[in-house]
Amino acid sequence: MDYRKFLGKEERLLFPYLGGPTVEGHGRLLRVKERPAKGWHTFRVVGRNAWPVEAASAPDAAGVPVVRGHQFGGFLFGEGGYAGELELTGEGELEAFAPCKAYRWSPNDLILAGTDFESEAEGQVREALEESRPLASLRGVPGTLRLAYGFALLARRARELDTFVTPAEASTQLVAVAEMGLSQASFVLQRIRQERALAAARVRAPAPAAARVATPIAPYGATPVFPYGATPIAPYGATPVAPYVARAVPLAPEPTPGPVRSDRGGPVWKDRGGPV
Repeated sequence: MDYRKFLGKEERLLFPYLGGPTVEGHGRLLRVKERPAKGWHTFRVVGRNAWPVEAASAPDAAGVPVVRGHQFGGFLFGEGGYAGELELTGEGELEAFAPCKAYRWSPNDLILAGTDFESEAEGQVREALEESRPLASLRGVPGTLRLAYGFALLARRARELDTFVTPAEASTQLVAVAEMGLSQASFVLQRIRQERALAAARVRAPAPAAARVATPIAPYGATPVFPYGATPIAPYGATPVAPYVARAVPLAPEPTPGPVRSDRGGPVWKDRGGPV
C-alpha cells in the first residue's frame, strides 16, 4: 500500500518568505521545514508543510491586488487613508516618501512590488521635513504623500517626547498634522496618550463581581413562602403537588395515676396533695 496518498498530494507553489516558521498565501498557512533567505521562492508543498526548492521572481500582478502610495518608516500610505506595514523581501532601504506599489498578497502581508517614478512633489516634501514645515502652502502634493508626511511629523514629535505612535492610532488626523505642522502633532499625541491611559486603566480595573441572589430555604416542615405572592406552577404535563403544610396533631392526655398503697396501709394520692 502506498502510504503517501494519506499524506496529501505534492504541489509546487510560489510564496514570499518573510522570515519566521511559516509562509502564507493561496488561502493557506504552511510550516516551513527549511528556512531560505528572504524573498520569493518556489516551495514543494505536502499537506501543511513546505520545503523551499529555488528562488523565484515576483509573480505577475494579474490576479493579485496591488496597492499604490508613498512609504515612510516602513509603512505604505495608500488611497482612502489606507496604511499598512510594507515588507521588502530582500530589497534595500527605500528613500523617505518614495512612491511605491505593493502586492496585497494575503490579509497579513503587503509586499513591495516596485517603485514608481517620482515627481517634484516628493523632493519638496523632503525639504519641508528637514525644517518640520507644514504643507498648507504647498500645492500639487498627492493625498497619499500628505498622509505619509503627517505620519513623519508625528513620529518626529513622538521621539522628542520619548514615546511612539502607529499609523492606526492617528489615521484620521494625518492630513491635519501635515497641513498644520508640529503644533497639531503635539495635540494628537496628547490625545493618543490619554486614550492609552484609559485603556490601561480599564484593563487593570477588577471585573465587577456577579450579583448573587440568595435563595431562602424554608425550615423543615414549614410552609414555603413565595415572594410577591407568586404561586408555583408545575411543568406542563406534571401532576401539581400542593406545598407541604405542617398540621397540629393533638397529643394524648397524660393518664391520671391511680392510688398507691403505702406501707402504713393508708391510701396515698400521688401528686394530688392528699393524706399520707
